[in-house]
Amino acid sequence: MGIGEACGYLHDVAGPSLELVCISGGEPLLYPDVVTDIVRKASIMRVPGIWIFTNASWAVNSRAAERKLGRLKEAGMTRVCLSADGFHQPFIPVERVRYAITAARDLGLQIVLDSRYLGSPHLDNPTNRITRQVLRDLGDLKGIETWQGQPLYTGRGADTLLGQLTSIKEIPKGECPGPWAGGTWENPVGVDVDLYGEVTLCPGLSVGNAKKRPLTRILADYAPEGHPIIRELVTEGPRGLAEMAKRRGYVPRASYVSECHLCYDVRRFLRSLFSSELAPRICYQEPGFSSPRP
Repeated sequence: MGIGEACGYLHDVAGPSLELVCISGGEPLLYPDVVTDIVRKASIMRVPGIWIFTNASWAVNSRAAERKLGRLKEAGMTRVCLSADGFHQPFIPVERVRYAITAARDLGLQIVLDSRYLGSPHLDNPTNRITRQVLRDLGDLKGIETWQGQPLYTGRGADTLLGQLTSIKEIPKGECPGPWAGGTWENPVGVDVDLYGEVTLCPGLSVGNAKKRPLTRILADYAPEGHPIIRELVTEGPRGLAEMAKRRGYVPRASYVSECHLCYDVRRFLRSLFSSELAPRICYQEPGFSSPRP
């Protein structure tokens, strides 16, 4: 996303109700100048919270960590959220996370350590063993807020990890957990705007495109009953969405990891009928997957 687009979205929603701006990716600090400019713009607008989610791959030593985070703090960043778990550390040395933590502490930044497990943190599987070791290697985490949870079991992630998880041998009957940022479908507390302009409440579940309509208008016009996928999730849940898809030819899988896994698999099937609502397209074009024609 370019700085012009990002600042345009910020201007669209400027005001007292804008309490938090989060910058994430992928890895947003692959583009440090763009991120710094966005942080500075949000700070000028007096947004109370400005967070960045990062894997700390850039913290190659203590000096690099201090320089990067110092520049971002000066621009207005209030919190750095660091990923550290069995999904990241096979690719990023844990020392880099440690350098980032030390620099953030010295700078007086709020710090969150975001660690993901497969299933319960107490389950024994290769990913969880790495996560537990990473947290031990990081040592003293006093004063650091820790988030521990599971990833969204969607797309290739669910398919790849299925063998390590307890699967449900029937269509899951539970409710949808709701929008990713919190709140309810009737009253969500946040949205994601991606580089394509899609305004999403859950990965691949769009309520409009901010490149085509003003973001303020998209938010003002949002109503769950007017969105065919969200309406079904509100009234019948993921199981109801699956029933809707079955009437169009969807064949259920042998097993699912969770309600999220079910919902995503159904949405991937339905995308050719609801291309505007199930966007961006790249969320559903996984390698090796050929969508059946409903």
